[in-house]
Amino acid sequence: MNMIKEYINSLDTKRVFYYSFFYTIVIGITLQKIIIPLIFTEQHSTAGLIEGDWIFYLQKAKQEYYEIITIGWSEWELKPSGFGIIGVLSGVFAITGTTDPSIFLPISSFFIAIGASSLFKIFRLLNISKALSLLGVLPFLVLPTSFLFFSQITKDVFLISLSLLTTLILLKISSNSIKDDVKFFSRRYLWHLVVLFFVMFVCWIIRPYFGLYSLIYLVIFFLVLNVRNVIIFSKYKVNFLNLIISIALQSIFVFATLEGIYGQKNTAVNFIQMPHLIENENLHKKRYEFKTKNTFAPSGEDYLIDFKNAQKNIKVKEKASREFIWQDSDYLPTFINRNLKSISEHRNYFSSLHESSRTIIDMDISFKNLSDFLIYLPRAIQIALFTPFPDKWFGFPDSLYSAFYSIIVLQTIVCYILYLGLFPFIKERLKEFSTWIVLSYTIYVILMPVYLFPNIGTLIRYRQGSVSLLVGIGLIGLFIFFAKKRRENL
Repeated sequence: MNMIKEYINSLDTKRVFYYSFFYTIVIGITLQKIIIPLIFTEQHSTAGLIEGDWIFYLQKAKQEYYEIITIGWSEWELKPSGFGIIGVLSGVFAITGTTDPSIFLPISSFFIAIGASSLFKIFRLLNISKALSLLGVLPFLVLPTSFLFFSQITKDVFLISLSLLTTLILLKISSNSIKDDVKFFSRRYLWHLVVLFFVMFVCWIIRPYFGLYSLIYLVIFFLVLNVRNVIIFSKYKVNFLNLIISIALQSIFVFATLEGIYGQKNTAVNFIQMPHLIENENLHKKRYEFKTKNTFAPSGEDYLIDFKNAQKNIKVKEKASREFIWQDSDYLPTFINRNLKSISEHRNYFSSLHESSRTIIDMDISFKNLSDFLIYLPRAIQIALFTPFPDKWFGFPDSLYSAFYSIIVLQTIVCYILYLGLFPFIKERLKEFSTWIVLSYTIYVILMPVYLFPNIGTLIRYRQGSVSLLVGIGLIGLFIFFAKKRRENL
């Protein structure tokens, strides 16, 4: 027992990263190569992947890959048709010379490891012991839905890990004391903002709207932090230069993100990405000829299907746009107004596109102004944390996915229980600024899919990182609660 305690006490963030990486990649390969093809045969689609968006990504990445090897690297795009995941995947295919989806596993494992090590460090910054911090990381690595991100080609793995990394950086920024030496303070603050800029850049590649959505929170966070620092300065008369430096670096970061990554100050992200439209007949002909010589390449008909699907989506978008009405708020910046409008417009489009689906939540709810967003907030939090609700736990309409849905229901029940641990944990740390940073950003992130994609399956994937953090805190809170009760009874 003493050896185990000593080993746990020797753990650091780097070791958690390495262990998480190798654990994830072993699980991913096992799922792709053995479990899914041999056990989940009904759900298995191809090459260890089950049916889902990742099949679309794989097919498109293969198409891009064949264009690269046929015509040359001049055909490679970072974001073909707006899909960064396809650009990354096709580039990896071209470099390695294989289209086996398992080649993506090291990338997904790398980001999962970033998420796990970020979680561990978050708990340590909340003054939790190494043993309990490690316990809090476990839900992120062992919850059944996590295995989906270990083995499939998902964009969500980036969002999940980057949201946890952002939470960690926010904690670190808030812990930078304006009482520190100017040189030390400046270097640390600059490094933290550089990491945040990296997060925004990856978001722009994979999920642009997540970056802009997070930026709204960051602007509010900087304002609150600056007010807090001003109070500290006025009370203790500490280094005023650090306060000026922090505000200057924050301003540079926001400007660089909007202007350097997203291209304009008053930008609004386009949430709606259409499949690739093939307009070049000569290129289409080359692809078709390439298919006749190489049976493993995608056929010319695949591109025709893309075109028809795109036209269908465009019609749905046009219909949703005609029915859409938005009122700007006079007291909000143009940047926020535009993005709120874009979120509302996308919700209408998403609901229209999936109007026949039984897994859509609150399909009839739309947002015409800021007030509608705020009025819906309590309901949004309820959906974010507790969906699927008990009345939806049984009788899933699609028998093909009934086994997966049963697993999700079981996981939801476990989450309900572990959420109880949030109360003793928060009660003990109610006055700590760091607690409110973690909770506010986590809830903020978890609300994004509720407003954008009111679909049960989408919500469960998107909220994985935030739920893992809350469940981890809940698990730690329950452990502390029962340990305290046990000591009292001795």
